[in-house]
Amino acid sequence: MNKTEENKISENVTCKKKDLCTCKKTNTNEITKLHEQIELIKKNNKLEINKLLNSFNEERNSYKKKIDELNKRIELINIDFVDKVNKKSTEAKKILEQKINEMSIKCDKSINDIKKFGMQDSFIELIKIINQFNLIIKYENDDPKIKNFLAGFKMFSALFNKWLAQNNITTMSIQIGDEFNSEIMEAIEIETNPKQKNNCVERVIEDGYKLYDRVILHAKVVVAKKLDNTLK
Repeated sequence: MNKTEENKISENVTCKKKDLCTCKKTNTNEITKLHEQIELIKKNNKLEINKLLNSFNEERNSYKKKIDELNKRIELINIDFVDKVNKKSTEAKKILEQKINEMSIKCDKSINDIKKFGMQDSFIELIKIINQFNLIIKYENDDPKIKNFLAGFKMFSALFNKWLAQNNITTMSIQIGDEFNSEIMEAIEIETNPKQKNNCVERVIEDGYKLYDRVILHAKVVVAKKLDNTLK
């Protein structure tokens, strides 16, 4: 090999080296750029991920807040519902107790009425009999024998009235001149009497009686009535 050929080969080698160096440098720059791009992408991705995470956390907190508010509302509704149920239960209990008390009072009253007035019909029959004796007692006679009989009747009548009082039966006090009262009196006759007030008792034929506060026998009376001058 001559000198010229060696120089050419040397130049080629040198040129190749330069090309290699240039290529290496270019590749290094490109690699550096790729690294920079990768880092930039990573950074952007991280920012995007953080942004997404922040957004997710905000939404989660917002939902959590709404859930807490709903739970509070549900709790308040439950408390209000329980209060209403308790109130209604208390009212129902009071009404029930009131009804039970009313029924107890009515029942007690019915029992007391049965005790007090159970013998009413029998008492009325006895009183009607004694009223017949009283009519006889009111009859006046000068015959000594009849007077003796009347004295015996009066004694019997007094004993009977005492027995009636012991059984809570009382004679109603009705006086001549009292205004006629249909609740305690029975008018068996009407008489004209210009001296007496109109619709007042003229005479008491039979006494009336009460058992406790209940009228069991109306008094039989004669009622006075004034003449109507317009009819004369």
